[in-house]
Amino acid sequence: MKLNGVLIFRITDFKRYFDFSSFWSEKDEFFRLVKPYDILDDFFFDTEQEKKYCAVLFRCLRRYDNLWTEIRSAGTKSVFVTYVSDNCRQRMHEPFIHELTESQIRCYRLIESKSRDRYVALGLFSLYMMLGYMPDETEVYSALDVIGGMEVGLGDSVVPLREDMALVSYEEWETPEYPLVIKTLVNMGISDIKISLDKNSRRDSAVLKSGECVNCIFHENKCYKILKHKDSKGGFDFRLQYNDRTRKTDLQIKKILSGESRNIEDAVSFYADNSGYVIVKSDGSYESRHDGIAMTLDQVRQYNADGFLAVSREIANNSTTIITVNKIITI
Repeated sequence: MKLNGVLIFRITDFKRYFDFSSFWSEKDEFFRLVKPYDILDDFFFDTEQEKKYCAVLFRCLRRYDNLWTEIRSAGTKSVFVTYVSDNCRQRMHEPFIHELTESQIRCYRLIESKSRDRYVALGLFSLYMMLGYMPDETEVYSALDVIGGMEVGLGDSVVPLREDMALVSYEEWETPEYPLVIKTLVNMGISDIKISLDKNSRRDSAVLKSGECVNCIFHENKCYKILKHKDSKGGFDFRLQYNDRTRKTDLQIKKILSGESRNIEDAVSFYADNSGYVIVKSDGSYESRHDGIAMTLDQVRQYNADGFLAVSREIANNSTTIITVNKIITI
């Protein structure tokens, strides 16, 4: 592995020539170096603590769903705890406990507040702990900019963004590959961000204000469609919101005249017109208050067991398109 043109053999070299942009572009090479046989190489590290922080970093980059972290009080001191659990923090495995200084706690809280993604926050903090280095706010922002500006990865389900992004898309004549999945893009910056498809004359796009999110349909790293993240139809306002707690999206539906609103958890997409609306949830189920589409969905459900991802309708030719995990159906 090379950092800034210098061959890296041990952590002393890694610390001396470390640059985040260079590391991020070579992160796969880094793990091939320190984990050649799926076990961390003792030779690379000087201390057991460095090795344990590297293990946490690896799990974060692979986005293990059962990885947890917290800062606990231990008498008059605070400790940093990470562990892997089988189910809802039961049967904990491989706990890693490390006493933190006040400056280290401030560093973690800073990264956590700026990233709003638990994998990014924990991974970046673990990287800096492995380096034995406390970054300032400017360096944290710079690192998050590098992470947010990268191409959407194969395993990413939530992608934090800090700048405009042109998604890799299918050519119009290409048939989408399956399975299709939902990925959530979240504007973590302070300015508006535009997301667009790079090869499609349909010009699918979305502009996200700070904190807003949009769901897109992908196969691996190719985007098939950018879904609506907000709309106003039939006397209702619809707005998709990212839920930090569940790492999924919720849909807020608000009556325009009365201001009355309700929140639907785990909603991934919606369709609305003056006749009603349809909401698709993350488990592939749907809620329909649109008689014209409800019958179509019920018919498709009888012959198609795949989870629904999105529904759209072309008023001009009275056709309904239903996108599922393994099929795109136009009726």
